[in-house]
Amino acid sequence: APVAIAPRIWDSTAAMADRMAYWASCNWEVNTEADLARYTFGVAGAVGLLLSDLWAWY
Repeated sequence: APVAIAPRIWDSTAAMADRMAYWASCNWEVNTEADLARYTFGVAGAVGLLLSDLWAWY
């Protein structure tokens, strides 16, 4: 990754990995609407935030 954006990519992928580790420890169970909101942000939201940062950088 280019030096200017690399730290943001590392931070984002580390956060996504942490969130996915949490869901793996919960056996990927989504039991409530709040669970669904957390899962949705953890996956799609994190990707969207990173893409926004990449587009702004580019």
